[in-house]
Amino acid sequence: MPDLENMSSDVEFVEMAKRASALVDSLGECDFDKLHEELSRMGMPLSQNPTMSQCSEELGRIQALKDRATAVAMLATRRIETYEGVVSLLRKVAVKVSQEKSADRREADAESRLAQFVMGMVKAKALHACAMLCAKNLDRQHDTVKEQLICFSLELKNRDYRGGFKPFQGSSLEPEAGQNSSHIADNSSWDQV
Repeated sequence: MPDLENMSSDVEFVEMAKRASALVDSLGECDFDKLHEELSRMGMPLSQNPTMSQCSEELGRIQALKDRATAVAMLATRRIETYEGVVSLLRKVAVKVSQEKSADRREADAESRLAQFVMGMVKAKALHACAMLCAKNLDRQHDTVKEQLICFSLELKNRDYRGGFKPFQGSSLEPEAGQNSSHIADNSSWDQV
């Protein structure tokens, strides 16, 4: 941890800024424009009248896109955290070593020295926000397709009932011979469901 109390020269600030740049560089290259373009193409058109198998395929594709959006968000988060730490530390050093007389001018001097780091942080935050919006949209698409599968499942169950399956047949709820069965639902009404 650097000793901020004893820093007093621009040379020390420059040395600290070099170390901060090396830390940022260790994150690897990040083509923000390319990632934004990729995120903008992540929306997936859903089938209007899909079959069950199409719904299953769409769920798989949506999940793959969600995984990619999450990976981009994680990459951006790592950069945000790094940039925030670097900017916080360098701001303190820059204010401390500034030759300006007033506190406002020292702050302004610090901001101008940190411009490249602040711009990197802004880019990372914008990328993170876009990735999260994309993931949220994919969550909605996932829910829509999942609801379509539930409708298919309910339709199949309904067909089982219409096809002659009698839910009370052979159960203790079936009326015994000679008993009044008016309190039990009429199975013929099930065909209207």
